[in-house]
Amino acid sequence: MTALALLEGPGQMLGWLRQTGAHGAWIGLWSVLGIGGTVASPVLLSTPAVLMFLAPRAVFVALAAPTMPLVPFVVLGLFRLSVADASYFVLGGRVQARVAAFAERCRDRRWWSPSGFADRCARWICHSRVMAGLVLFFRPSGRFCGVAAAYGVPAWLTGTATLSGTVVYLVAMHQGAQLLLG
Repeated sequence: MTALALLEGPGQMLGWLRQTGAHGAWIGLWSVLGIGGTVASPVLLSTPAVLMFLAPRAVFVALAAPTMPLVPFVVLGLFRLSVADASYFVLGGRVQARVAAFAERCRDRRWWSPSGFADRCARWICHSRVMAGLVLFFRPSGRFCGVAAAYGVPAWLTGTATLSGTVVYLVAMHQGAQLLLG
């Protein structure tokens, strides 16, 4: 949503920030930092840890892995990859009533319509704590935290699954990059 607001102009961006408050500003700050890191990546290739902090894309994380010991790598990566997750969760919780109204409209549509299908998939996944935890573990990201909150997944489950999934991802990335690049 931040990128869309940027493309639509400053007025749209200010409206989005007013609507989402401090959480939207926090997400926007880290998004802009990530864009800046990606743009500056040719200059920052000699400092992969800084590049990983600014823009934690998989390729930049992999480049930083051989240059750092495991524990600092995981701590830096965990911070950067999950810094905005709580804000996404809070914003997802705020739209819970809108999701219910959206779901009601989707029920009137055919089963194969994209919005109806997406709503049924999200409701099916989030209805089961095991399924929601698995999805959040294997795909830990702020957007999924927001969807989880909007469909009623508890905060403790969302936090535990995303943080543990991010740690496993970072350890696997570090070990794999050590083997391939180290």
